[in-house]
Amino acid sequence: MTFKELKEAFMNDSPVMFRGAEYKKITCLSFKKDREGHVIETATLIDPCGRSEVTVLGKEVEQCD
Repeated sequence: MTFKELKEAFMNDSPVMFRGAEYKKITCLSFKKDREGHVIETATLIDPCGRSEVTVLGKEVEQCD
């Protein structure tokens, strides 16, 4: 997803997909810089039960259909 799509899903508490699994919503968006100064967007996803979270690259997150 693009950052704009990630932000929209975050603001709307929309469910998202990551590696074939559905997650309840995005709970955090963040930016990091690598050693060359490139910006890396990450998203923290919460599982459907609300008990665990995973932080992944934003570009690997997909919208649910």
